[in-house]
Amino acid sequence: MTQSVHDSFDVKGLQERLADLSLGRPFYYFETIGSTNTFLRTLPPEQVRPGMLALADHQTKGRGQFHRRWCDSPGQSLLFSILLEASRPPSLWPLLTLGAAGSISRTLERGGVTEPRIRWPNDIVIGDRKVCGLLTEKASAPETLVLGVGLNVHQQLGDFPPNVQGSAGSLRLAAERPWNRADLLVAFLSDFEIVYHRWQDEQDAILLGECRRRMSTLGCHVCLHSHGRCVEGIVMDLDGDGSLVLREPSGIVSRWHSGEVEEIRWETESQG
Repeated sequence: MTQSVHDSFDVKGLQERLADLSLGRPFYYFETIGSTNTFLRTLPPEQVRPGMLALADHQTKGRGQFHRRWCDSPGQSLLFSILLEASRPPSLWPLLTLGAAGSISRTLERGGVTEPRIRWPNDIVIGDRKVCGLLTEKASAPETLVLGVGLNVHQQLGDFPPNVQGSAGSLRLAAERPWNRADLLVAFLSDFEIVYHRWQDEQDAILLGECRRRMSTLGCHVCLHSHGRCVEGIVMDLDGDGSLVLREPSGIVSRWHSGEVEEIRWETESQG
């Protein structure tokens, strides 16, 4: 039986490290909470402060895209949400989500992970395994949003539910070295500050260029699942708002703002 690994948060020390950043204050830490996203987005408007951060050691009601449940065990994942001023319309929030995915990817690369990739619209994969999901939602105060991140850090395969053991991954599985969740959080926030300001300043070309470079399915034949439909095609590009540009077999070029992408791989028969 594989021994579970986790690391504890030094909350006071983390607060001191966050003091040097423009994001991460006020800072809330929970040993257990339903969802950090839900906590921040349901705060009374008068309590909302852009930049505030909610961090949890364990979530009981974590969720991802399409309200899917995000499962974790105490001490094994990096689970946090940031409340941000949304100076641009909701149609451009997916671009910020992709920008945050880029920040996660760079953070992992600097930690020695080889080729973390962005799987549109809001996942990070290493190889074929998902290690991170992001979720952006509207907050209670006008022109504010919440960005939530769930990153698998210490899990071994046996720590995942059986139904996702073939597709879920972690930093421990990808790079056999110790990881510190507080270090990962500070490194991400340091990088994401730059991304967030670029998004606010409408430097979309820079964000899109970085996301295109890191996309796992650009140029690939995929099946896109969205609202009960399955649409097959070639991923051509990202549009200016972060939506996916797909060329369907009929030649039609369609644009998708949400969905789940599954790469289609053709098996070739060996000649004997």
